[in-house]
Amino acid sequence: MSLDQDLKRDWLSLENPREAFTRRDFVVTMLGVGFAAAVQPVVAQTAIKTDAAGLTAGEVKIPVKDGTIPAYRAMPAKGTNFPIVLVGKLPDVKTILETVISKTPDAQVLSDLDATAKWAAANGGNGAKLAITGFCWGGRITWLYSAHNPKVKAAVSWYGRVTGDKTELTPNQPMDLAKSIKVPVLGLYGGADSGIPVDLVEIMRDDMKDAGLPSEFVIYPDAGHAFHADYRPSYRKEAAEDGWKRMLAWFKKYGVS
Repeated sequence: MSLDQDLKRDWLSLENPREAFTRRDFVVTMLGVGFAAAVQPVVAQTAIKTDAAGLTAGEVKIPVKDGTIPAYRAMPAKGTNFPIVLVGKLPDVKTILETVISKTPDAQVLSDLDATAKWAAANGGNGAKLAITGFCWGGRITWLYSAHNPKVKAAVSWYGRVTGDKTELTPNQPMDLAKSIKVPVLGLYGGADSGIPVDLVEIMRDDMKDAGLPSEFVIYPDAGHAFHADYRPSYRKEAAEDGWKRMLAWFKKYGVS
């Protein structure tokens, strides 16, 4: 994956440990605590691969109020006080629907993210440089967590739903909270996403702009949902790479890197 040469960074993938990026200078403590989604069948031969050379990576257990939750952690093998980026990923839609969306209250998700950020800060991370990004369902959670935790310095939502049904488990949607989100959030959306109408994204964008908030939106006209999922037919290379560059620049602009 080509990245902006001016950044001169060597990242680890924030969506999946198998995706390439740089990891030498702006170093990220990355924890995938179960967010981000996919909507089409896996096309394994297209997936970008990377190794974990120079990293400490693997599953960890995060203490929460009612036990522990599993997480994937990747960080440089040497050093400490790294920026923290919380990331969401789950393997398939069936898992998401059956084990997360249909059963897990938003309040629990936000509490688990708080616990994850606390764990990361106590295990080599810098709690003052906290960011979050997520894909699909994780994109929605990115908006909600940005409203929940003002200590987040920057966030990037990839095609996260902005509205939906209000239930006991999901009492608020991102659009409901739009005017109160002080954290700088970059929203990346596909203009051809049949599940997230562009007009709703534009309404949220205008609401936040009118409120003088620092969030920004980028809409890729020809991209559909999950355009960053390089292992699925929905992948759109140009939009994915541009969005990734924008995310890295966003984190740098707001002091995460």
